[in-house]
Amino acid sequence: MGSRLPSLRVVLLGRSGAGRSATGNTLLCQELFESRLASQPVTTTCSVTLKGYDVHVVDTPDAFDSPERSARCCREIARCALLSAPGPHALLLVTQLGRFTQEDEAAVQQVWRLFGSGAAGRTVVVFTRGDELRGGSLLRYVQDTGTYALQKLLRDCGQRCCAFDNRATGKQKEEQVGELLAIVLEMLGGDLNNYYRNGLYDRAEQLMERPDIDFEKKCDLLAEDVEKQLQGGWHTSFLQWLQSTLVFLGHCSLSYCCTAQRRAWAHPQGAGAPDAQRSQA
Repeated sequence: MGSRLPSLRVVLLGRSGAGRSATGNTLLCQELFESRLASQPVTTTCSVTLKGYDVHVVDTPDAFDSPERSARCCREIARCALLSAPGPHALLLVTQLGRFTQEDEAAVQQVWRLFGSGAAGRTVVVFTRGDELRGGSLLRYVQDTGTYALQKLLRDCGQRCCAFDNRATGKQKEEQVGELLAIVLEMLGGDLNNYYRNGLYDRAEQLMERPDIDFEKKCDLLAEDVEKQLQGGWHTSFLQWLQSTLVFLGHCSLSYCCTAQRRAWAHPQGAGAPDAQRSQA
């Protein structure tokens, strides 16, 4: 028996229409993901041997498109976590070159909310439509033409990014894939045991080790954890808003007290004294 190839798990993220599935096909060098809009998209996974690794790619159709907490959204996120358990080596955030929209920003915030703030340290931004660079520098292009939100995203991700032309073939396609894998391996420090973990993935790993529960039931159980995590994010935001409101009201109250005190100093006989003097006159 030959030795087992090291496994490299990556998760494709980003809004619908950004080119996630096409990017997955370029990475796998095969047409394994359907690059089309589906009425009921389902998280899928494909594996292929590539450059000495067993590359395991999970595609998440519109599971991270919006902050809605629908049952289907929670279940697809749960499926994604189970298929990439015990944790992904890299998160590939796919967006179109020159088209970073508010929908893209919303998808990014959804990813951070679910995977945690540490997820940025495991994220590589993959720009589709890379042919539009025409050989120019990607970072320079983003610096010159990108929005503030996109520039901040790249800073949060340690400037890790690459451009894909998903219509490329032959040597050009191989070079794109090689560049992306090099970025991922450098991010990991060459240690494939250094995959990303958080509470959601700990729970996913526990469920995957349960042979007495079928996969669909595991999706249902983990979806409950996803929903709780989303609700926890909502409560955190609410508490932050409440705290800022209380601080504002505290300032208003202090300002009112100070004004009242100044009036008391100006009229030591009380607020009604001037009127009393006028009536005596």
